[in-house]
Amino acid sequence: MIRQASRLIIATAATILAVACAEGDDRDSLQRVGEGVDASKDTQELESNIAPTREGKPSPQVPAPREARLDDHGNVIADTFNVRYDLRGNQLTMTLDTDLPDETTLMASVYRAYKQTSSEEDYVVDYYSKRSTVGEWRRPQTISLNNDRWQAELDRARRILAAAGEPFSVASISDYVTISLTVPVNQSSSLFKQGNSNLRGNAVEESRFGRVIHSELEFESPLSTVSVGKACDDAFRKAASISDMQDTVEDLDPALRACSSIEEWVVAAKRHPRALDGVDPETWLRNRCEFGGPDTPLCRQVLAGE
Repeated sequence: MIRQASRLIIATAATILAVACAEGDDRDSLQRVGEGVDASKDTQELESNIAPTREGKPSPQVPAPREARLDDHGNVIADTFNVRYDLRGNQLTMTLDTDLPDETTLMASVYRAYKQTSSEEDYVVDYYSKRSTVGEWRRPQTISLNNDRWQAELDRARRILAAAGEPFSVASISDYVTISLTVPVNQSSSLFKQGNSNLRGNAVEESRFGRVIHSELEFESPLSTVSVGKACDDAFRKAASISDMQDTVEDLDPALRACSSIEEWVVAAKRHPRALDGVDPETWLRNRCEFGGPDTPLCRQVLAGE
């Protein structure tokens, strides 16, 4: 179920998927906010040699057009639908290995999930979302995983919903990024019948509104490369779990003792933003250390930097 409070803050990919899959699919329970990334600006098609990937090796050349595989009854056969990727720094290169015809409509998105304090659902903000074709995805597609832009989009969504009377707090942010590709029920090609009723094969799934194909692949890619120790992370998680009616400034004192550096503190705070109620992590840290905070190695590091 996709949040419908404001069309301005629903991600492009979620909107496309919802419409194309006839207002939803039993499988897709992710909640999206933000408008996502303009794929035309951030996407490149690479037609030169690409290094081996985690899931295989993208084709180094533009492949020949692929026609549909049809059985004796005219059904379109799809047995293969696999996402392949390679991550170099923040540059993510992706291809699709499939036996579907090039003209097949494809919905593609790359996102990171987070949890709100008031729900156990996963909500997502897109790095990338685009209506495309299988033919395009036979060629390597490269996007930038711009974490600053992702965080800014999440902050923007919070401001918009707060102004609309639906504020929310972020409980945690996933360390994983997901690539999601879907062949929806509404295809523009005449090869496919209504609801993809003539789509067959090992890759095909049944949904309430017809036959679809869906593949997701996730990989670890934290918002920051700074390592956060378990004690520091646990201290922030515990502080974030305390209700707004009961929390005090002392709730984060265990984190002041457990976190070993300002960088680790900031990353842990971004993982559990509810712990600071939206206050800038470095500002909160400096104020607490200057005015009544415990004498810890972290606070001594903060004060020494004045």
